[in-house]
Amino acid sequence: MKKIFILLVAVIMLFAFAACDKEETKAEKYCWNCGEGVSKTVSFCSNCGASVKTPGGDKDNETTTEDTTDTQKPAETQDTTETQKPADTQDTTETQKPADTEKPAETQKPAHTHSYSKRVTAPTCTERGYTTYTCSCGSTYTADEVSAKGHSYNQKVTAPTCTERGYTTYTCSCGYTYIANEVSAKGHSYNQKVTAPTCTASGYTTYTCSCGHTYTADEVAAKGHSHSKNVTPPTCTERGYTTYTCSCGSTYTADEVVAKGHSHTPSVTPPTCTERGYTTYICSCGDTYRDNYTNPSHNYSNYKCTRCGTIDKSHAYDYLMAWVIEHGTTNGTYTKFNYISGSNTYAISYSSQYNNLSVDKYSVQSGGGKYITSLQLDSNFYGCTVFWDIDDTETEMCGYINPSIFTSNTAISYTVYNGDPSLKSSMAELSRASVCELIAWLEWCLVTNNVGVTIKDLGFTSF
Repeated sequence: MKKIFILLVAVIMLFAFAACDKEETKAEKYCWNCGEGVSKTVSFCSNCGASVKTPGGDKDNETTTEDTTDTQKPAETQDTTETQKPADTQDTTETQKPADTEKPAETQKPAHTHSYSKRVTAPTCTERGYTTYTCSCGSTYTADEVSAKGHSYNQKVTAPTCTERGYTTYTCSCGYTYIANEVSAKGHSYNQKVTAPTCTASGYTTYTCSCGHTYTADEVAAKGHSHSKNVTPPTCTERGYTTYTCSCGSTYTADEVVAKGHSHTPSVTPPTCTERGYTTYICSCGDTYRDNYTNPSHNYSNYKCTRCGTIDKSHAYDYLMAWVIEHGTTNGTYTKFNYISGSNTYAISYSSQYNNLSVDKYSVQSGGGKYITSLQLDSNFYGCTVFWDIDDTETEMCGYINPSIFTSNTAISYTVYNGDPSLKSSMAELSRASVCELIAWLEWCLVTNNVGVTIKDLGFTSF
């Protein structure tokens, strides 16, 4: 009986506490002894074993006495719940500490005051709207209700087709929809397209509705081919034949004729100075080939090509002879190309009597004397004869030089000397100097007059 009474008292105290603090039922609990936060569903601190309290609860908990809410054990009675020891053990539980060990009042949490935030739930077509007020402690309630809006429909008309009915779809923004205003199907309306018969295929009419439905009827038989002829004559290399073609595109060939073969006409291209000559064989069909090649060659006249102007350097002596005859002045048996410089007269002379060339210098002295130096050119470039005459009456000196090795310092070996023996050495030196001057003038003359040959072409390769 005593146990039932204790349980009844505990239940009454729990309901009384819930009634006093129903707005804070979701608040977190704190241990009055050690201040440790604990779950709101437990009655004793897992840290120190003391009974726990709710923040902002009975102000009496600011004293040093134990909390007598439903989260603590009563001091004068023994809890008979499954979390307490039986009363006959007189155990005040090993998790509860004496009153004189409680923490001072300043460690307790202050009383809680609600501070609500609000969240508006807008009304829909079928549901009311309202505002939800929520405190950070977990306390919440709703208010400010607003009536539902009701549906607002958009209309979408689906037109009837040939085979399907038409209707109107009514749709609300909330997603609710329904169909009404039905209209019967229209039925097919066909357009006709005639496909004419061809040579090989029948004709027919295609009936097509705007909805896409189609069928064919009214067939007409194929016409058959009607070919025209086109004759391709034979060529030199290709056969001839006749092509039979129908207007529908059908075609075939027949009546073949063999190829004719080529008939070439020759055309001679003579050689040039630098290009080969050849004969071109040309057929009327355009086929061509070349044969009978001849080597390129110059067309020389007086040792100069009439086509390109090239001089035959292997006959430089003969070409110079022809040039002097063409450009010189003839007097008796001599034709000379003269050049006068002061008291000296230079000449390239051709002798028709001896058919040879010489290079001459006539120098008139102040006392009336005359020095004559004559260099007799050799057509084979083997050697040149030197004649030196003081008074144009008798050859005083006659010698010989080799053009390929003669230089301005080469001494002349004289085989004839008719002067004073004591003057032979000085006369030989005067003659050598006069020969060098004569060769130098010849080089200048050939270049200045664009003769086309040089002294090297005439054998003087070392001068």
